[in-house]
Amino acid sequence: MIRRLEWLSGDGKALRLIGRVALVLVALAIGCALGILLVSPRYTTVVTAVGVAFCLGAVALDPKIGMLLWIIIAPYARFIPLDIQLGHGIPDLKLNRLVTLVLLALWAAQIAIGRRKWSRVIWSDIFMALFTAFTLISYSGTPMSANKALQNFWDIYLVPAVAYFLARQYFSTERDVKRIAITLSIVGLYLAALATHEQTTGIILFYPEDRSIIYSAHIRRVVNLLGNPAFTTVCIAMAAPFAARGMIESKTRGRRLIWLGTLLMLAVGSFMCYNRAGWAAFIASLLAMLPFYPRFRKVFLPVFLAAAMILIVAWGVISATPAIRERLQAEGPILWRMQVYQTAWKMIKAHPFTGVGQDNFATLYTLYARGAAYQYADPNIRVRMSPHNSLVYILVHGGLMALIPYLGFMLSAFWVTVRFYRSIADAKARSLIIATWGAFVAYLLPGVAGDIVIFSFGAILFYVLVGGVLGWILGEGQRLFRPRTMAKESA
Repeated sequence: MIRRLEWLSGDGKALRLIGRVALVLVALAIGCALGILLVSPRYTTVVTAVGVAFCLGAVALDPKIGMLLWIIIAPYARFIPLDIQLGHGIPDLKLNRLVTLVLLALWAAQIAIGRRKWSRVIWSDIFMALFTAFTLISYSGTPMSANKALQNFWDIYLVPAVAYFLARQYFSTERDVKRIAITLSIVGLYLAALATHEQTTGIILFYPEDRSIIYSAHIRRVVNLLGNPAFTTVCIAMAAPFAARGMIESKTRGRRLIWLGTLLMLAVGSFMCYNRAGWAAFIASLLAMLPFYPRFRKVFLPVFLAAAMILIVAWGVISATPAIRERLQAEGPILWRMQVYQTAWKMIKAHPFTGVGQDNFATLYTLYARGAAYQYADPNIRVRMSPHNSLVYILVHGGLMALIPYLGFMLSAFWVTVRFYRSIADAKARSLIIATWGAFVAYLLPGVAGDIVIFSFGAILFYVLVGGVLGWILGEGQRLFRPRTMAKESA
């Protein structure tokens, strides 16, 4: 009997060894096959298949980690490439579309089998749904074809809205919000590195087609990856409050130094974009934290004051720098925006409730700006007219029916964070809320001078952050409420 057991034991070891050898051989065979395909003319198909399979595999294993990984990779999808082209007339399966659809299907399946509970609906959810629905209605009068209009709506508005919904449903803990903050910091860090590299070397590593690359004689217009310096600075500015918080709240010196280095790199990247609204957003996102965050104020207020003093003393030298002088003294963009706002106001007065319809602002601009003699837009013009203000953009294209839900979403989401902040005593949890307020400022302030609302990736970042924070507040965050507050709410 003992000999038989020894034989079985030895046979089991042999089988395990054979299994391991077989796995190694299979891995080598797959590697060789991929290697052969990668040097073949169809290498892009292989890259797309492997990349998409990796992203979907991560989503299937852990939807939350998969979602954050998708956000980090998303800007590179068109360059790697990870978007699946389906041919003329068929909407492409872009990575953003595919991942959000899979995440939505997984969530629905988990709800159906009882593995996940539906997070309760709040006003922010309703306003987001209304904004998305009314924006879709505003496409009814667009000059775009139905196919193009559908894809435009899907990419610019629907994907960010679904991302918000998914974040609300999937994220429910403080740890989840911290992971979102790390994701924002990673995105901001590589965008800052790309902006710095492009501005200092003139080399564009990821060039979106048909983009102007010159601001003035001494300043390059940073277009790496996102195609617009305003878009780049928005993402960098949203990461800054969380990098500052990480530096303050980290327990070890090593982590504090890492977060400090991240914040400094973000500051350099924001400066290198030479976007005035981006500079203002970066500084304002940090200043917004000062009144509510004593530990942050203790460290950063002296830094801010010292920097302001140095700036005042050295302003003569700084303002004489050609790049700084050209950017600060550029009045053309401001005057041009004033003219555009006047024309936009004429459109708003003519169509206050429904707007002129998506993509009609550029088409109708000359008619409203100069009169009936100029009622047709020049089809050969390279730069299409745009309101360059997020709220004006929504109002002129979608009217009050789209603007009111958008404002409702922002105000209701912000109000939930304010109530939570006032109802808890935990300092670290409060610091996350304060950093979120900084991100609100970073996202909304550049919208005064740019069409940030149609920047899809920036909307995804912001909506996932807001959705995650609201999910945490309505989930695990309920445990942090003070007993007195809980008693009042139950009464």
